Amino acid sequence: MANGDLLWNDQRATLDLAWRGGPRLHGLSAEVHVAGYVLTLPGDEPHCQISADRAAWYLDAPGLQIAWRWQAAPASGTQAPTSDTQADANGWDVWLEVTNTGQRTMHLQALAPLCALACDLGAPAPPVFYQHGWGSWTPTFARHAAGDHYVTPSTANYQVCHQPHYRPGHADEFIGEWVTVLKSPDHSLLVGFVTTANQLASVHWDDPGLTARCWLDKV
Repeated sequence: MANGDLLWNDQRATLDLAWRGGPRLHGLSAEVHVAGYVLTLPGDEPHCQISADRAAWYLDAPGLQIAWRWQAAPASGTQAPTSDTQADANGWDVWLEVTNTGQRTMHLQALAPLCALACDLGAPAPPVFYQHGWGSWTPTFARHAAGDHYVTPSTANYQVCHQPHYRPGHADEFIGEWVTVLKSPDHSLLVGFVTTANQLASVHWDDPGLTARCWLDKV
């Protein structure tokens, strides 16, 4: 699928990602969980830079400087896309940069480079979610919003065994470790992490919202 369009509303400070005739992610944001509180970008008064193939939002907080960057990803075998070669792009690379600008140690709990208030795959029925865990013994299956499975993924026992960062009280949340796919009859959306060398990362779908979160465990 061709590269989607970033749609930034400067008046409302809202961001969407949409493919023509395809999926649309509404209300995009990023989160930094640090020292027991959450910092969110774009924020109420965002500082941003936007061009055809890239975008960046910045936030200065006490002791921290945060950059949320988007870069159009090149299709396989091509160079990085430009405004003249946007058709060669194949999705977006998104990342968070967090810099400690103070003198004291800051403990990070998690980074969420992609949060969406809603995922619209262009079909009236909820999409199918590719669910899997971090261990080789974890069941892997296409999970429907409603229906029976050969396992019961919403039980506490399943979460303890197969989802190391599940949220108590959110038993019905759909979780894919590192990467997942949302599939409708006409479209698919792949969301995941490129690098997870020193931490666990997971993609959470709590219909209709979606969050890609990297767990730093107080790095």
